[in-house]
Amino acid sequence: SALRNPEVVSSSSAPREMIVEITTSKGQLRSGPGKEHGVQMHVREGARLVVEDRQGEWFRVLTPTGTRAYVNQDIV
Repeated sequence: SALRNPEVVSSSSAPREMIVEITTSKGQLRSGPGKEHGVQMHVREGARLVVEDRQGEWFRVLTPTGTRAYVNQDIV
């Protein structure tokens, strides 16, 4: 699987969260779940993002600025 080691993190204030880590030097975060959607921002390799949902090959994540974006499973 392209999703290498998703982590499940527990905290007292929230239920378990899934975290993905970017594995490419310049990860693209898109406005929707598909390459036809525009790139909202780029994140560096090693960036860790909280996953809110999954739609096929795409994860909806919280960006470092607190907005929502989509990342393809191939780069995590």
